[in-house]
Amino acid sequence: MSEECQRCKEVGKDRDTLWMSCKHDMDELNMPFRHVSNWEKADIPHKFYTLRTCKSCRGFWMGMIKVWFDVPEIMEKI
Repeated sequence: MSEECQRCKEVGKDRDTLWMSCKHDMDELNMPFRHVSNWEKADIPHKFYTLRTCKSCRGFWMGMIKVWFDVPEIMEKI
């Protein structure tokens, strides 16, 4: 079944879900998150934010997390 990527809107079959849990209200980011608020495997109630994305957008998301993580190290070299 073809499905639209929530980020780039491309329609295709290679869709997967990015799952994020955060104590902050990520809806303030104005992104098209879907919500899962009751995850049966969690001992503590969690609110999950999800995005259905294509492979390219998932890779870009992961790359941006890496950049964010590496910023302190990058700033030390400047």
